Amino acid sequence: MYSLKFTVQWGYRFGYFSPKHLPRYDFSGHIEIENGQLEQSERMSTKFDLWGPYIFSVDYVPYGKNSWESRIHNNFDGFRFTVQVEDASLITLQTQAALIHFTPRELKAGGHLVCHLAEKYSPATIHIETDPPEWHLAPNEPDEIRMSFDDLAGEKRYFFGVWGTLARPGKSIQGKLHLKIPDAGSDLDHTAIKFAVRFILSKNAEVNAAIDALPHFSIRANGRVIHQNRKFSMYEDYNAQMLDETTELLPADIFVNGENTIEVINEDAQASLLIQMLRFIPVVQRHLEILSCPRWVVVGVPFRILYRSTQAALVKIDYDERLLSLTVPSGTICDRTHTGKTKIIAPQQGENELFFMALQPFHRETVSFIDLWSGASSAATIEEAWDAAAEKNRFKTGIEIKTDNPLEYEPIIRQVLDRQMGNLIVFRYYRNLHFDYGMLWDAAARCRKYGLYTDTIGWGSLYPEMRHAVADASADHILCAGCHEDTGIYYSTYSSTETNLTLRDAMNTSVQMLRANVVGNRLPGVPVAIGDASGGSRYAYMAGYDIIRHETFVGSHMLILPNARGAARAYGRETWGAHVASQHNQQHELDDGLRRFWLGLFMPWVFGANFVFEEDSLYQNNKYVRMVNDDYMTRIKQEMTAQFHKYTQTHPRAGEPQVDIAVIQGRFAPPFNGLSTPSAPLEPLQENENILVWGRFGRNRWEWGYRQPEKGFHILEIFSPGIYLTPLNQDAHRVRRVFGADPRGEFDFLPIEASRDVFSQYKLALMLNWHTMEVYTEQQDDACRNDYDKLRAYVRDGGTLLISVPQLTTRADRELLLDMADIRPIYEGKVSDLFGVNIGAQSRHLFSGAVGCSSLAGVDFDQELDLIRLPNTSPDEDGGCFLTDIELTTAEVVVQDKATGRPLVVRNKVGNGYAYLLCVHAFPGHEAIKHFLPNLVIALIDRHVRRDVFVDDPSADVYWSVWKTAADAGKIYLLNTDWESGANQKVVVIHAGENNFKYTVLEGQPDEVAFCGNTALYADTPEVYIASDKTDQETVRYSIQGFGPTVLHVYSGSPAVLSLGAKTGLIKPAEEYVLPVNLDELGNSTELLIQRGAS
Repeated sequence: MYSLKFTVQWGYRFGYFSPKHLPRYDFSGHIEIENGQLEQSERMSTKFDLWGPYIFSVDYVPYGKNSWESRIHNNFDGFRFTVQVEDASLITLQTQAALIHFTPRELKAGGHLVCHLAEKYSPATIHIETDPPEWHLAPNEPDEIRMSFDDLAGEKRYFFGVWGTLARPGKSIQGKLHLKIPDAGSDLDHTAIKFAVRFILSKNAEVNAAIDALPHFSIRANGRVIHQNRKFSMYEDYNAQMLDETTELLPADIFVNGENTIEVINEDAQASLLIQMLRFIPVVQRHLEILSCPRWVVVGVPFRILYRSTQAALVKIDYDERLLSLTVPSGTICDRTHTGKTKIIAPQQGENELFFMALQPFHRETVSFIDLWSGASSAATIEEAWDAAAEKNRFKTGIEIKTDNPLEYEPIIRQVLDRQMGNLIVFRYYRNLHFDYGMLWDAAARCRKYGLYTDTIGWGSLYPEMRHAVADASADHILCAGCHEDTGIYYSTYSSTETNLTLRDAMNTSVQMLRANVVGNRLPGVPVAIGDASGGSRYAYMAGYDIIRHETFVGSHMLILPNARGAARAYGRETWGAHVASQHNQQHELDDGLRRFWLGLFMPWVFGANFVFEEDSLYQNNKYVRMVNDDYMTRIKQEMTAQFHKYTQTHPRAGEPQVDIAVIQGRFAPPFNGLSTPSAPLEPLQENENILVWGRFGRNRWEWGYRQPEKGFHILEIFSPGIYLTPLNQDAHRVRRVFGADPRGEFDFLPIEASRDVFSQYKLALMLNWHTMEVYTEQQDDACRNDYDKLRAYVRDGGTLLISVPQLTTRADRELLLDMADIRPIYEGKVSDLFGVNIGAQSRHLFSGAVGCSSLAGVDFDQELDLIRLPNTSPDEDGGCFLTDIELTTAEVVVQDKATGRPLVVRNKVGNGYAYLLCVHAFPGHEAIKHFLPNLVIALIDRHVRRDVFVDDPSADVYWSVWKTAADAGKIYLLNTDWESGANQKVVVIHAGENNFKYTVLEGQPDEVAFCGNTALYADTPEVYIASDKTDQETVRYSIQGFGPTVLHVYSGSPAVLSLGAKTGLIKPAEEYVLPVNLDELGNSTELLIQRGAS
């Protein structure tokens, strides 16, 4: 037997949500050991921080028992156990929430174990780690010698979750390094030592105390200085100190084979320095070594090959001129041809780069380098050249660089190029102003040279010099410039200013405030951008922002992204993006968190975003387990980002999403995106839903809370099961946080300001929240004088509209909620030209149930749906749901009140469409109609949202989107949103034209199915790109690109003949035609023809 120490931690932490909206778990239980014994138990103890228990170091307090009580509510708890065991001993953790068995062998194999609860999509996990944990540390590079903190003499301390050796201010620490320096083996080659130091700071040596500083320390090897720190170290979110790593390339002659003395001297007067590790990697620098060559390229887009020359040389370059051409970064061809078409280059000593451009698709092509003087040679291999037509607005994958550390600009830009991680660099200011803006200019100019676009983010309108530096140097490659979270004025964190009496006042005041920020951030000729986490996108556009970076993960993607797309459509913005903030909620460094990150990249792309970039944690993790650079989480995120970039560049989208359902954002309706900020008044929140609509622009009144109008969003459950709608009340154990699916198809949040043309893109428009129907409102369409006119035009053009009587009010004051009888509808209720009725007073009859008639006869409106919505405080909190007295003119009654037979819903045909009116003096979110309204909406979808292409998803875990390039051609995109286990499968049924077939959607893989006419086609491998083109009524052409073997699956709704190269086949209706192909044999780009009716 041997002694094993491990920790067990359970729970979860969300940074943005009040306790009312989060689940409670009971982890009370005990530990058992079969063939072993418990030696010691210590209970976890953490210092509270707003952002979670792992901001500071975890302490362990002697406990001494094998059983415990532990009830969790947005927190973590756990133990450190010391046990005597053998590898095969069985350890059992029996808790109320989960039962876990594992062996020491299993734990040591991976260094940690992660266990989920049986509850689907629970945020809570049980995490078991060896102590101290090492599973997350970077793997050793070849020949790396690593000095851990244990190899340095001195105090061992624990700062912000990082173990290390402490160098107090003015003190030093040292240790011995045993190094084996390889022989270069040739006079042409040289040996160097790649060196890295990992450190974290604290303002106080005795307690974790965050600090922003440029710490003054140096490192010596054998008495010679090998490193003087120039890195600015910082913290985020009040106390989350960063773990930092800096690197140097050192001459090998500083070191000796064998024992070397390493000393770290902390010359800083304030910061305590904790060294986690020192890394030494011997490298041989070869003459003509290829330092960087892209694995994949796109035809017509310049790329660089970077190589080293260690001495003077005359280099001959050979390549296939049919496939490649020498060029310059701008794309101008500059082949240097001499006798025999030989390219001769005299490189400079050091690093050299050449630019090439692919002329056609190919698989595996080599560029060879031969030094005609020394005979040295090397070769650079490009694996894939794609001929993918770029999107009109080329998609951009972004990498965020903190401006605080100019010395990191070059290494990160180089890594982005070497690893093909993206084509957008986002320069973001945090805290350090002590740097030369000229370095920022140089970095942005370097981005432009390599075809990288840029964005720059600052604090409000402060420090315009940074924006100018990036924009001037980037020239035509600047995407946008601006700020982040200025729409945070809508957060409920802030107390009311009590200056706005009406919703109209709240909107006008806040938009005016945003306009001032637009002016402060505007640069000539550069789109001004804002990062938004508030859901206030429409008001940001109203204020004049050109581009919005929508911050995801702070609320439900199923609120954020429909809002992003709908607002952009309404305001005619062709460019919008997503800012992936996966680091703040749940443990994003675990594998399920990484699966969520993958979804965080791909889902905005499927929605139609034009750019996506990650926030804060691509190179550093400042929450939970601290990581940096090539540690587990940061390394995997970098790899996923590179995979995403390749996919988006080689699989361009065509057309646009076919979204049939609009959820209208009413006039003066407050922003809503499911974000409940942590500083909300917690005690009143537990008692009643007193978070203010419009945040600081609201009023401290009951009626300004989230009431009937906002509760209409509960109906979104039928579009995305489990969608979380904080601060509305829901069953916290059944909420799907972060992601969701769309079993009834996509929807957009559409601002009422949208033009008639934009409205006409949707088949069904639902009004679920507040709306003020003003008599005179400025419109984008000259033919419409107000929203009423526009909605009537929408219906006349063929749309279907559902609205309730209170949403016809001309009032903009929330006092309406105190007296629902006083609605004051537009035109005094004479709305027969749209709804076929005249509206009267509130009746004395209460809603008693619903009976369908006419076109809705037979619909079971009494069906109780499996909803997760809950009342704020009690089922009768909304008061009575009174029917409205109406006078029928041209409308037909389609739903009657069960007890009275009075009209409950009427339908009026106007032109080519239908207007439905809910005839109650209540908003759609009223508790009394919480089952009726969803059933009604489902019935309307079934009748008015007819699709020729759609997906049946019994799992409700697949997000699907139909993009059309023509009325009967396009592509279906599918994402498996079940992040709980890797590579899980969901089986759906795809309906495309006359074809219906099963399709398996794999987690962690983007899926595409192309369709055209009555045919459909997909490939086994997602790397294959397929696009459709209908040449005439009888012939469909699919273009196919890819590499190596794949299997094509072809469907046709009628008999047809397929031809691909020399292969032909007969496709039978309702049968799958399976066609194995090797795309390398077909030139990597080919066409498949389907001729209808041929034999």
